[in-house]
Amino acid sequence: MSFKEKLDSIVTVVLLIGLFAFGFGIISWFIEILQRYDMPWQIQLITVGLVLILFMLIAAKLFSKD
Repeated sequence: MSFKEKLDSIVTVVLLIGLFAFGFGIISWFIEILQRYDMPWQIQLITVGLVLILFMLIAAKLFSKD
């Protein structure tokens, strides 16, 4: 494995960790807001699902080779 491949792998792992931490923070913030206004759990699940879909689309775009 060349230096460039190792560096690329390290950057990818760091980017994934950062994206996971950012996503977890956004989801927990959304859940806190929804619970503060006494939203039903169905609305909370829908919101979390939409946020996860959004982050997965961003991750797919970042990691696509096109």
